Amino acid sequence: MRVAVTATADTAAHARVTVQSLQAVAPHLTCHVLDVDDTYLRVADEEIAQVGDLAVAARTIALTHDDDAHAPGLTVAWAAALLEHADEAVVGIAPGIVLLCSPERLVTDEATTVAVTRRARAGAGVMAQPSVLSTDLFVLGTAARAHLDELRSLAEGWASAARSLDTIVAYVPHRLVVDDAVIVSRWNCDHRTRLVPGTRTTLAREGRDVVALDLAEHDPSVPWLFNTARAGSTGPWLSRNPELAAIVAAADLPGPDIAPGRQDAQLVRSIARTAQVRGDDLDDVYGRLDEWLLELVPAGDRTPVARYLEGIYATRPDLRAAFPSVPGRDSAHLAQWARDHGVREAAYDPHLLARAAELTASAQPEPEPEGTIRPHGVNLVGYLAGEVGVGTSARLMDAALAAAGVPTSTFAVTKDLQSRATARFRHTEPVRFDTTLIAVNADQTPAVSAAVDDVVAGTHRIGMWYWEVEAFPADRDHAFAHVDEIWAATDFVRDAIGARSPVPVRTVPPPLPQRTDGDAPEVPARLGIPTDRPWFFFAFDYLSTAERKNPWGLVAAFSRAFAPGEGPTLVVKTLNAGRRPAEAERLRLLAAQRPDVIVIDEYLHQDELTALSARCTAYVSLHRAEGLGLTIAESMAWGRPVVVSAYSGNMQFTTAANAYLVPCSPGVIPRDAEPYPAGTPWGDPDLDVGAAHMRRIVEFPDEAEARGRQAAEDIRTLHSPEAAGVGIYEALDMARAARAACLERREAAAEEAARAAAAAEDAARTLRGRLRRRVSSIGSR
Repeated sequence: MRVAVTATADTAAHARVTVQSLQAVAPHLTCHVLDVDDTYLRVADEEIAQVGDLAVAARTIALTHDDDAHAPGLTVAWAAALLEHADEAVVGIAPGIVLLCSPERLVTDEATTVAVTRRARAGAGVMAQPSVLSTDLFVLGTAARAHLDELRSLAEGWASAARSLDTIVAYVPHRLVVDDAVIVSRWNCDHRTRLVPGTRTTLAREGRDVVALDLAEHDPSVPWLFNTARAGSTGPWLSRNPELAAIVAAADLPGPDIAPGRQDAQLVRSIARTAQVRGDDLDDVYGRLDEWLLELVPAGDRTPVARYLEGIYATRPDLRAAFPSVPGRDSAHLAQWARDHGVREAAYDPHLLARAAELTASAQPEPEPEGTIRPHGVNLVGYLAGEVGVGTSARLMDAALAAAGVPTSTFAVTKDLQSRATARFRHTEPVRFDTTLIAVNADQTPAVSAAVDDVVAGTHRIGMWYWEVEAFPADRDHAFAHVDEIWAATDFVRDAIGARSPVPVRTVPPPLPQRTDGDAPEVPARLGIPTDRPWFFFAFDYLSTAERKNPWGLVAAFSRAFAPGEGPTLVVKTLNAGRRPAEAERLRLLAAQRPDVIVIDEYLHQDELTALSARCTAYVSLHRAEGLGLTIAESMAWGRPVVVSAYSGNMQFTTAANAYLVPCSPGVIPRDAEPYPAGTPWGDPDLDVGAAHMRRIVEFPDEAEARGRQAAEDIRTLHSPEAAGVGIYEALDMARAARAACLERREAAAEEAARAAAAAEDAARTLRGRLRRRVSSIGSR
C-alpha cells in the first residue's frame, strides 16, 4: 500500500505533521509527497515528487479551485497518479490529518475503494458541506485503475473536485465507512463529544478506536480550541478531553498564515477558469501570475485588452453596457475607465490594474489622420485566430492574396467567436488599404464591422459569406447594408445568397487546404483506433447542425456495408456535444450498438486532427448540404479517397474522377434544424450507394488509392493559393472598377446637384430682387 500526501506553500508545514504521524504509526508504508511549490522539507525517508515530472495539473488546480475544492482536487489527483503505476491500493491523506493508527485498518480488499462519510448520523449541516464523502482520508483500490481518466477529470475540474469521490464511487467497487470514530473533525463533533483512551489506539469514541484527527484548522496561538473555524462547530472541547488536548499540544502545528491573501483572489480565479475553458495551458502560469495577468488577449487581436482588465470587464455588467465593443473600438475607453476609476476600487489590485490599463491603451491602433488617401490593397478582417471553418477560410484567403501579390493587412477579431482563438496566422503591419474583405458570415458582419469601423470606413466593403442550404433567410437581409458586394466560395452559395441580395454576388473560390511537407503525424494511440485494418473517418461540429451533417445516416450506411466484427471501423470526431446533448446522445446510442463505431468528442490539437484526416482509409461525408466542405478537401489533399454527397458546395471540387459520389434525392429541412429555414430544400443522400462505396474501397484498394491520388493532384493544382489567387486578383480588379464607376457616378451626380442648386439659388436671388423693387415702387406711391 502507498500513501499520497500533497504539499503547497500554504500547507507544507501541515503536510510535514501528517507525514510525521504516518512515520510514527506505520513506518513500513511508503509515503509519496507531491511538492507543488518546492517548499516542503523532508521528515524522514518519504519520497518527494515535483510537479514538472508528473501528469498532475497541480498548478492549474491551485489557480482555478476555490478553498473547498483546492485540497480535495490535489489529493485525489495525486492519489490517482500514483495508482496508475501501482499494483497496490493508494491511501490519500490531506495535509493536517494526524494519524493515530495505520490507515491499513480501513482496507479489507486492495481492489476496493474505501471512502469515509463526513457525518455518520443525519443532522443539520450535512447538505451544506462540500462533499458527502471525506477527501481527507480515503483509499483508491486497484479496481479504480480502469476509471482513472474519469477520476482525474473530476479532481481537476474546479466545479467537481470537492465531490470527486462522491461521483467516482458510482463507477468502482467500493465500501463506505459510516463511522464517526474514523476521523475526529469539526464536521462530526461538537462540545458534547467525549474521547477516551482506546484499546489499540490513543483515543476511542463511543467504544471505537479513532484512526485520525483533523487538525488542519487548529491554531496554536489559540491552543484552547480544537478548531478555529469561524462558522459552525469548533469541534470537541479540549477541557473535557484531556487525552485529546495532550495530543494536540504535542503536535508540531504551524501558526496561522499572517500574510494577507490577494484582495483580488476571486477575480484571478475567475480569469483562470475562463482561460481554462478557452483551452489555455495553466501549468506554467503559477510562478509568473502577475506577468500572465498582464498579457494582451485575445492573442493577435488588433484591439487587445490586458487579461486582468478583461477579467474585470467580464464580471461587470455596467462596464459591458458602457463599452459594448471590447475587444474593439471601446478597448481604449475601457483602459481610460481603469486609469480614472478602476484603480480606486477596493476589489482590485491598483498597481496591477494601472499597468493593465497602460498596456491596453498603448496596444490600441493610432487613429488615421483625416483626409488620408488609402493605397490599393486589401484589409482582411475575420476570425483569423479562430479554430472554426470561417477562420480557416480567412487564413486560406490570406495565403491566396499573398500568392497573387496583393498588398494585404490582417485584422483579427474575436467578437462573437465561440471557439478557441489559438490558430496561427500571418501578422502584418497595420497599413489600411482602400478595400476591406470581411471574412465572416452575414449574421456576424454588422458586429464585426462595428468592431473595426476605423478600418472599414470609406473602403469598398466585400463580404465573404458562407451559407449551407439553398434558401438564404430573410432575417439576415439587414447585413446587406454593411457590404458593397459579396464573394461566395462556391456557385451553390452564390445562388443561395444572390436570390435575395441587392448587391452583386460573385463566385470567388478560396484555396483549399494543402498537404504540408513531410509525412503526416501518427494517429494518437490514446484514441483507440485500430489502424491495422481499414477505418473510415468523419468530423463535424454539433453547432454546425447535426441534422445537416447527418452522422446517423453515416452510421446507418456503415452498418449496411459491414457486419459487426467484420473488420473495418468507423471513427466519428465530434465537437461541442455538451452544447447539443440530445443530438449527441442520439449518435452515442447508435454507436453503442456497434463496437466498431468509435465516437470521439474532445478537443484535438491540429496535428492530431491532421493525423486522422491523412491516415484514414477514406473520409466519408453523407451530408445533406455543405457550403464548401473543408474537411473533405483536407483528406483529399493527403490523397485519401472520399465518399461524399453529390450535392451542394463540395461539388465545386469533387468529381466522379476524384471522389466516390453519392446521389441525393430532394429533401426538406425539418423544424429542428435551426438556423436553416424549415420546409426549404436540401438533399437526402442514398445510404445504400454510400454503403456500397465504402465496401468497394475495402475490396478494391488499388482503385481507391488511384482515386485518392487524383484527388490530391486536383487539390494541389486546381485549388492551390496560386490558382485561387488568379481569380481573386481578377475579382479585385472588377471590384475596383465597379467602385471607380460608382464614385464617378456619385461625383457626377454631386456636380449635377451642385449645378442645379446654384441655378435654383440664382433664380431665387433674381426673384427676391424683383420683389424688393416691386415693394419699393408700391411704397413710393
